Amino acid sequence: FGAPLIVQRTTRLLVECNRSADHPQLWSEFSRNLAPVERDRILAEHWDPHRDAVSKAVASRPRGGVVHVGVHSFTPFWKGRVRTTEIGLLYDPDRVVEGRLAAAWQAHLQGQQESAALVIHRNRPYRGWTDGLITTLRGEMSESRYVGIELEVSQALMPASRTLIGALAASLRDALDSLER
Repeated sequence: FGAPLIVQRTTRLLVECNRSADHPQLWSEFSRNLAPVERDRILAEHWDPHRDAVSKAVASRPRGGVVHVGVHSFTPFWKGRVRTTEIGLLYDPDRVVEGRLAAAWQAHLQGQQESAALVIHRNRPYRGWTDGLITTLRGEMSESRYVGIELEVSQALMPASRTLIGALAASLRDALDSLER
């Protein structure tokens, strides 16, 4: 794709780098009672650099729009229930281009032999307009400048096979191509 890959390896058990600084789930049950000086250090070493790197990468695109795909995993079980979603594509339904891209990506992904049997939903297991880094960036840029999609992969599919990774990449490329026509 010719796009930068920014990886955050910090566990959300320390700090949730996809949450806003004032979000109640920024800190886990293991880190929320740390001393303020320790939490400030964690933010400076983990949260700030990740968010700054993503913001700078998006802002550095010279012209036209940016498509930002944030990739996350989710637990296949939540509150004693099995989640049926295996792949989730999260977007803001108020942003037309995001909705079109999510629908096209889902269709292309379901059309590939490698991923046709997967249960793929839009805005599940989470809603794509709730708090997160992509939501923050949407607030800073117009829809013509920024399109943000979150790819959620069930941990039941981990480790993801090269075949699945290839299907995700190929279907995203096909979805982007179909929107340009």
